[in-house]
Amino acid sequence: AATIYGLLVPFLLGYPVAVGLKAGYGLRRLVWAGPMGLALLIIALRSLQYLAPLEKTVWWLSLAFLLCACYGWLRPSVRGCLKRDLTSLGPGGGVALLCCGLGLSIALSLPILLHHAIIFDGTENHDSIYYVISAQWAQHHRSSEALQFSPAAPLYYALTRLLGPAGPELLLAHASLLLGKEPVYFYNGLLNAGMIWASLAGILIVPADSYRRFRRRACMGWLLPLFFLMPAMWFIALNSNYGNVFGMVVFGAYLAAALEWRTASLHRSAISVLMLGAIAATYPTLIPFAGLCVVMALLLQFLLPGRPHRSVMKSILRIGAETAVSVVLFAGFFLSAWATIASERRISSNQVIIWPYDAYAGLDPLR
Repeated sequence: AATIYGLLVPFLLGYPVAVGLKAGYGLRRLVWAGPMGLALLIIALRSLQYLAPLEKTVWWLSLAFLLCACYGWLRPSVRGCLKRDLTSLGPGGGVALLCCGLGLSIALSLPILLHHAIIFDGTENHDSIYYVISAQWAQHHRSSEALQFSPAAPLYYALTRLLGPAGPELLLAHASLLLGKEPVYFYNGLLNAGMIWASLAGILIVPADSYRRFRRRACMGWLLPLFFLMPAMWFIALNSNYGNVFGMVVFGAYLAAALEWRTASLHRSAISVLMLGAIAATYPTLIPFAGLCVVMALLLQFLLPGRPHRSVMKSILRIGAETAVSVVLFAGFFLSAWATIASERRISSNQVIIWPYDAYAGLDPLR
């Protein structure tokens, strides 16, 4: 149920936006729906959770999501685009996409299915504890309220003080409230959905010309599995980096929009602004890496022959303007991101161990 929530809700919200912002065609537009829907979901959840606990706003917020989705899907142009995009996949592409998604979900859920576990950590990192507890806290508290230590729930205080509930935890809390069970039961299901969207986001970074060449050569049947088998993404998932998985979805989408030189337009700029704000709301420590990737890409474009320097300067000004607009629109997220990055840097430089104990000590590893 959590995997279906993590795939279907972002798609229903994001696809009409992808059509409206002219975000490619075919498989690329279908993939764009995921990052856009997740960005809208997470930005809305973080904004409202600042004002009230999620348990008090979940049904109003869900009704708003439903109305927005209905408004988008009632437009004939959106339904027509979906039909064309699905048809463009062809039998091979559709089967490959379905098999890759199912295969990834089954592989990541295998320990749970075989050993009747509630939650699965692939390493001793046990970051799942942070995310589940932050999701529980967000259901009953505002992010703006002062933290008070309680001996009855010391982990709430410790973990929220150190990390604070970010976008992926709020997504977990929202799914938990909607489906009526504790967040721990939906952690791995949402992780699977995030992995599917993050793997597909790699397609967006493939230049449009190369993507068209692949389609002409009917290569999608073997190209798709390569994106689902990226070692870095599997390490992130098995290491319980739940927040990072969803961060990689909007991170990849931002790079795809910001570095698409040939189709620069107001639509692309709007996507860049939205995705950069979503990075700040989802996994803020990815912001420096996004900046580094953009700077390196601009430097390569400047140094390599065949691209006029004037065109590169226009790209620099465009990305700078997009960044400024995003910072202004999502100022609260960026202020929180700055505090998070500064805290992470201080912890790293002081070599402080946040969690020095093994949370699973004394338990059967398979359970």
